[in-house]
Amino acid sequence: SDDMNVSGGSDDRVYILDNSPSSNVDTDGNDYYEYDAIVNGEIGTVSANSESIFDEVGLYSDIQYDSDEYVSDADLVSGTSDDDFKGWVDLYDTVITYSDGILSFVGYRGSSRSVDEDLVLADDYTIFFNDDGDGETMTASSLARDYDDAESCFTGHIYVFENDDDETQEIYVYEYDVDDSGSGGGGNPGPGAGGD
Repeated sequence: SDDMNVSGGSDDRVYILDNSPSSNVDTDGNDYYEYDAIVNGEIGTVSANSESIFDEVGLYSDIQYDSDEYVSDADLVSGTSDDDFKGWVDLYDTVITYSDGILSFVGYRGSSRSVDEDLVLADDYTIFFNDDGDGETMTASSLARDYDDAESCFTGHIYVFENDDDETQEIYVYEYDVDDSGSGGGGNPGPGAGGD
């Protein structure tokens, strides 16, 4: 999958694992920027014609391409108003539980940056974990086991892609450290708190 060729239109979805791309020049002399990414559910790379398009770690929709098949425009998923894409960023002290096909995120300390949400998982769901820029997959039960109580709360952000039956098909999880002031550290946490 590292060598996959991304093509298509605005139905594509791209999760940027690390917003520090490598800069390259193709055989036609075009500058492009290659990112480690998860593209349409496959871990690999994606290339853009500007380093300002994917300026934050997170899930992007409405992907557009130029004539050289480089991404020319994309929208970072924000909030939960979109039918297929949902984003909760800057989650703080959130407990994650799993039971009978439902993955639950519950704000433990009642922070305005936490979310109470139950996700009904599709039979073929995938959970992607962003491990400092490396994409890994995990099960719902293993994710919940890591963050299932007050001593091991989750702080970071999650993005969700749903199928046509409003079931959760893909979840993108990125944990980051919180400094003494309560702000994200050790990575780009994304653009503020999403709605629930």
